Formats: sequence, C-alpha cells, structure tokens
Amino acid sequence: MISKKKKLSIAFLKSHKTDYTQKDFEKMWKMVWRNIREENPSMRLTKGGYQFLKNSLELKDYMVKLKRECKLKPEILLGLDKFITCPYYITNKEIYVFEEKLASELVLRAGDLDILIVSRR
Repeated sequence: MISKKKKLSIAFLKSHKTDYTQKDFEKMWKMVWRNIREENPSMRLTKGGYQFLKNSLELKDYMVKLKRECKLKPEILLGLDKFITCPYYITNKEIYVFEEKLASELVLRAGDLDILIVSRR
C-alpha cells in the first residue's frame, strides 16, 4: 500500500514536472521531507520543501505564531508527527500548515503546542 506521504510527493512532482524520472522523485523526496524514511509518516517539511510547496506549486499555507519561542524538542516534534496529517514547516517562532482546519485549531489554542498535543492524546 502506498503511503499518503508518497502519494503527495508524486502529486507534487507531477504538477511541477509531468515527465519525471525515478531520479527526479528521489531528489525531490530528499529536498521536501525532513524525515526521508518512507515508512515514517511524518509530514514535516524542510525549509526547501516548504518553499517549493508555497512558491513553486503555489499551495495555500497558514502561518500561526507560537505562544512563545520554543526549542524544537524531540517530544514536541514526535507529538506533532503523531497527528498532523498535512505537510507542515515549523521554526522556533511559528508553524506553517497547509490545512485550514488545523490552522484554526492552532489559533484557538493560541499557538500553544503543548496544549495542542495534550488535547490530541
């Protein structure tokens, strides 16, 4: 069964280059995803991946300022990876998501990732 992450990657590449090769796919995969292991469902993007989706593919993103500047500790990143099912890019000050519903939920929780993660358990 093909993963959601792989399906999205194929769609991203097809919309950018219709006659892509396996080499193109592998290059794009490494550029877009923070965790390049195919079996890992993490939708976290690299900075280049975020810029590719936003600028090259012109996908709509939503930026939410985090409640406080935070260190991206493993427990926070793992917590986010467990329930975020859309591509996202995170910095110490904000998170960018490509899903309006998730963006609304983040805004309602005032950008507090700890509260968001606890509420999803």
